[in-house]
Amino acid sequence: MKKIENRVQKEELINLLERCKKYPKDLDLINLIAIWYMQNYEMCRDNEDYKFFEKAYKLKKTVKSTHNFASYLFNEEWNSKKALKIQKECVKLKPKSCYPYLLYAETLIWEKMFLEAIKNLEIAQKKEKIWNIEHNLWYCKYMLWDYESAKLHFLNAYKDDDRELKSLFWLILVNYKLGNKEKAYELLKQMKESEYFDNAINNHDIWSIYFLYDDFEKAKENTLRCGLNIDLSDWKCLWYSILMTDKVLFRKEIDEDIRKLKSYIEEIKNDSDDYKDLSEVEREEYISDYLKEIREKESIEKTFKVKPKIDIDKCLVAEYYWCSIFGCDLCGNLRDDI
Repeated sequence: MKKIENRVQKEELINLLERCKKYPKDLDLINLIAIWYMQNYEMCRDNEDYKFFEKAYKLKKTVKSTHNFASYLFNEEWNSKKALKIQKECVKLKPKSCYPYLLYAETLIWEKMFLEAIKNLEIAQKKEKIWNIEHNLWYCKYMLWDYESAKLHFLNAYKDDDRELKSLFWLILVNYKLGNKEKAYELLKQMKESEYFDNAINNHDIWSIYFLYDDFEKAKENTLRCGLNIDLSDWKCLWYSILMTDKVLFRKEIDEDIRKLKSYIEEIKNDSDDYKDLSEVEREEYISDYLKEIREKESIEKTFKVKPKIDIDKCLVAEYYWCSIFGCDLCGNLRDDI
């Protein structure tokens, strides 16, 4: 079956490339080939997806060709500075759809240019109602310390298709940060009752809110419900909650983690299959990292003599639109700027 799929893919690509030879200035065709390579990246041999997006952009700088190249640079190449420069050109063309303004705002957010991002998010919002736009508006306002405005946008985003309850989660955190602790706890109860709760963002994030209220028992109970396969360094608040409520379980889990780390070191020394291809330098680096983790876990109870702190600001993040490339049928996007 896989061979048949590969053969069909190759035939499709050959057909597209032959058409491109016949119509070398057909921007829609060039764009289609670029998207094909992007979606079938295993068929790329020499960055063909990048080259075809760039080819369309250089051939004629339309809203579609400019936006798609910038989108590829930002989302696939992680080249935010170049994407920002090119998308600025796109916005100057006065696009009709919201995609270009949304992408431009996202590149601005990435570069921490929040005021300019807000302007473009507001333009995008007038053209189309998308959850990410409202969500990112509050994020920008929050980052500019305009917490009351951020709270309002949080609320609007939560009411507008917040199927993973991300905006509600951050609305809870903002209320907590502003000292509205009763309201924050009320919203937490509302979150648990939501029909979307099973789709909610990582539940460990949610249960860390109980930690803020020193309700370590609930934090522990729900951590166990989600599973203990969590990194101690990333979730100190939850491990602290377990220590405060069940020292036997805490010690058991820490000791098991240490045992595993020691076994990994032995596997490296014994040249097991998982590590046999590593160079000597890489082996030493792995061993050094594992030993460091062991030391941290062995001394963790001393570290926990003081309650860990949660930096709420680091919990808050912008939400980037999944795909806004014109002509991407896989995502059901617009074919052009209309």
